[in-house]
Amino acid sequence: MTYPSGSISVPAARAMNRNVNTVERVIGRLKRYRAASTRYDKLAIRYEATIQIAIILDLKPSS
Repeated sequence: MTYPSGSISVPAARAMNRNVNTVERVIGRLKRYRAASTRYDKLAIRYEATIQIAIILDLKPSS
């Protein structure tokens, strides 16, 4: 990500890049779940539930 000279301070740019990186990695992890990455559900509430289930399964420790 590039910023015009003087438009944003270096610490702020680093913080933004850190947040962007975190979001991109979470989306990459969610893409393992086909229903979440292709959005089969037409209703937003069902899609949100699919995302929440994918997050729970992703955070669940493997046995």
